[in-house]
Amino acid sequence: MHVMQMRWWATAGALIVAATASPRVASAGDEADEANEADAADAADWGVQLGGPGVFEIMYRPRILGPVLLEVGAFLVGGGGFIGNASLGLAVEFRRPPSAQPYVAFGGGVVGGCGESEEGPGCSSVVFGYSRMGLALGVGPRQSNLVTLDVGGWYGAINNDERGYRRFIIPMAGVGYYW
Repeated sequence: MHVMQMRWWATAGALIVAATASPRVASAGDEADEANEADAADAADWGVQLGGPGVFEIMYRPRILGPVLLEVGAFLVGGGGFIGNASLGLAVEFRRPPSAQPYVAFGGGVVGGCGESEEGPGCSSVVFGYSRMGLALGVGPRQSNLVTLDVGGWYGAINNDERGYRRFIIPMAGVGYYW
């Protein structure tokens, strides 16, 4: 495994451990916090995301265990060829304040396309891992919808029919809306 890959996965793992392992002292507002968490646990499963885990995706984010969400996203456009992307990952939420919720996420994705060009038919693809951190802001009635803002990075490889594979690491930012 490449040294950059090891550092990337180690950082993502450390952020998840830090997010889920912090002890908490009970306070007088715990009942209200638990009610807000129950509402949040039932809301914001579907959404759209620009950047972050993919270029542009329709996302499904069900809660799978406590603060852990599964992130599944995809988008495909056809025509004279096709272009699309898909991703799969995990997000871990920190304790949710009433209107803002920090989170970390990591996973992998693929972006690809095929079509005709002046040189003839061809395809290219990008395979990558991502790690990001962000803030989900509650909006709407009972703040059950979320606007997400995140930053992070992609590490992966680009495959172009003519040029073969090239590795890359790039910063990224994302914005999403979940209902």
